[in-house]
Amino acid sequence: MKNQPLWNRNFLAVCFSSFFLFMTFYTLAVTLPMFATDTLRVDEKQIGLVMTVFVVAAVLFRPLAGKWVLFCNTKNNTYLNFFPVPPRYSPLFLVPSTPRINPIKSRHVSV
Repeated sequence: MKNQPLWNRNFLAVCFSSFFLFMTFYTLAVTLPMFATDTLRVDEKQIGLVMTVFVVAAVLFRPLAGKWVLFCNTKNNTYLNFFPVPPRYSPLFLVPSTPRINPIKSRHVSV
């Protein structure tokens, strides 16, 4: 068996991509309740519902996304998912009410 160094290019790429993925997830998880209370003026029950939908969508879609990445061409899939990030997050600035946040947040964690 050939010894390969642990700190190679692929390992660092996975580490950095995981770091930025989870940094984005936890930043959104923290700022979403503040946005809902300050801007949309919703109560705690509705905030709990929005956060529940966000976390459940993340848990359900991550295994499916892993299977889709393995099924599709990895390089093309990376480019297709990397470049449309700003258009996916821009609708959050236009959200007038809480129920409309749920489909947008589900789309964030599923892609």
